Amino acid sequence: MNNRYETRFDTFKKRIKLPGSLFGFVPGFVVRNKIRNLDPIEDERQHFRLTHETLYSNQLMAKAFPGVIFAVAATIPSIAEKLDNASPTNVTNDAKKRNAKMMHSFGRTIDENQNISDKESKRLGKIHAAMNLKPDDMQFVIDLMSITERKMLAKFGSPEMEPHFQEAIINRWTTLGEKMGVPKNDRTAQEIEQSVDDYIRDNGDYTQAGHNVAVALLEDFANSFSRPRLQNVASEFFLSMLNGNVRRTLDLKEPTKTGKIAAKIVNRAYIASTPLRFVRTKPWTDFQP
Repeated sequence: MNNRYETRFDTFKKRIKLPGSLFGFVPGFVVRNKIRNLDPIEDERQHFRLTHETLYSNQLMAKAFPGVIFAVAATIPSIAEKLDNASPTNVTNDAKKRNAKMMHSFGRTIDENQNISDKESKRLGKIHAAMNLKPDDMQFVIDLMSITERKMLAKFGSPEMEPHFQEAIINRWTTLGEKMGVPKNDRTAQEIEQSVDDYIRDNGDYTQAGHNVAVALLEDFANSFSRPRLQNVASEFFLSMLNGNVRRTLDLKEPTKTGKIAAKIVNRAYIASTPLRFVRTKPWTDFQP
């Protein structure tokens, strides 16, 4: 057994702290039950890590998360301009690198070491401060991260997210937002979701910058596969994760009916099979910028 494997295995055992692992794998229902016994507020970082880095650790799904967030954010002209320019937040020129940076950074904000987590949160705050985003835009971005997974599950007809999962997710992103200068408001998931929808309705508009960002994200997600046929399937899947209003605002094509059905089946199967599958930790910090 090489040192790299031993390190990963030891990290996994430390994070799960449960018997029964086999070569780093643990039954999904065991991890899920451990998460259910955690406090979504007091244990929010561990709750978030076990949920996103272990229980639902599929790397393609993890890659879809920043892609959808950036795409929806690009419907807001003032944000799209920042994502399309040559600043450190540029997405258009290298979506793959920008997505990896985002996931790596978020992985550091949920590190078990509080000092590492706080330091990375402050660094992100400085980056976003340099973007000169309006306070309302910053609030929108934090809200968007808080409810994106909830909206994706609902869109594909999957069972509604358990309350403690949603509470931990909202607390994680709003806590990060607070460290970045965004006031932490006590709101329900439904209220946050309504705020996001209202903000897009009132401020969303087509821009060439937004379209450029969305196309770059779509191509990057499709290029996760080497075969053209699979790239087409991936494109359909990504488009299906965006709602019709977002696609129209960004001037993206509509996914085919077949593509929508396939995306729904894949998503439902992935969620439903998770408790039955063997899972292992795949840290977000493994995404290399």
